[in-house]
Formats: sequence, C-alpha cells, structure tokens
Amino acid sequence: MKYKMGSLRYLGIKTTQVQALFCNPQTVVAFGFRRCSCCGEIKPFYGFGIYRSKMGRRNIRTYCKRCSMNMRNEWAAKNRDKTKAYMEKYKPNILRKDKEARLAKRVENTCVICGKPLLDKILNAKYCNECKALKRREWKKKDYEDNIDTYRKYYENNKLIINNKNRIREQRRRQYLTDRYIKKLLREKSGFTAEQIKQYPNLIEVKRLIIKTKRL
Repeated sequence: MKYKMGSLRYLGIKTTQVQALFCNPQTVVAFGFRRCSCCGEIKPFYGFGIYRSKMGRRNIRTYCKRCSMNMRNEWAAKNRDKTKAYMEKYKPNILRKDKEARLAKRVENTCVICGKPLLDKILNAKYCNECKALKRREWKKKDYEDNIDTYRKYYENNKLIINNKNRIREQRRRQYLTDRYIKKLLREKSGFTAEQIKQYPNLIEVKRLIIKTKRL
C-alpha cells in the first residue's frame, strides 16, 4: 500500500509512537509537519532524521537533516584531533574490507560470451569491450534489417539535413585527426586491413604525425 510522502506511515512510524510530539505545539504545527528546533523552519517529517529509542521505537528527531549535518561538520572542525585519530584507527580497516569485498565480487564477474574477467567494469556488467562492440554491431544490423523501410523513408524525407551533418562530421574528423579518420586513410590509401591496424596500433600515431608534419 502506498502512503503520502511526509506522513508517518511513509516513514514507517506508527501514530501512537509519536503522540508525545503533538503535546508540544511549538514544534509540531500540523499533522505531518513540524518546526526545527535549531533553524525554526517548518518542514515535513521526511525532512527530519529518525532515531531509535531504548525501547526500539523509531521517533523523529527535533533537528532537521540540514541542521544536523551542519552541527556534525562544526563538531568535526572543532575536534580535528579526535576525528583524525578515529580515521587513522578505523578507516584503513574499513577501506581494506570494502576493497577486498569489491575485488571478490569483480573476480566472480566474467563476460557472458568469452568468459573474460571484468575487473575494470562495474559489478553488473555482462560483456567485455570487444564482445560489447560485437553485440552492438549485431543489434544495429538486426534493427536495420527489421526496420529498413522506416530508415529509407526517414532518409528520403531528411536527405539534405543528414548529408549536411555527415559533411560537418567528416570535416571535424579531418581537422582534429581522429582515430576514425586515420583508420579510414590507412585502409583506403595505404592498403592496410582492419586486422593489421588492430594488430599494430602504433600505425595510427605514425600516420597522424606524418599528416601533422605535412600541414606545417
């Protein structure tokens, strides 16, 4: 069941647990809203933090979240020695455990197609860079075959705009000597194949330096 944002049910708090709040009209101005004891602004209940009492009940704090954050920052600024000692004592262990847990999850995460470990990818990644490029090409080819009439109709209606965009894009590639433009020159003018360019990536940098020296 969905509850209205700002209500007690939205926060998971029963009305009987915060009946004491309504005994103080200076803080609670209406049902679902209260006044912050620090800044004095009237905010909904979701603008305040929640704490558990000794009985295990969840109650709403008297300070809003912004004031609570400012108070924590002020205390940390005044007590830098304590915060520094605490971080030196506990932070290395926390970071180490977190890093070990992330590495363990990433080692288990492998590419669905080739089985290569995805150590440099996010945890929910499914494909490595090479397999992802292949899947993208397959999807584009299949999408073009399924919707070829739509693509042709769109091109006929917007032929001038598309050709103009392609011309501008090619000029930018030629101006900035992008990898795509260099690969195109290596294939068309130098006679290299795509496999050779992929096997010897230094060819792109060499060709780029040659073009730059000719432009001087």
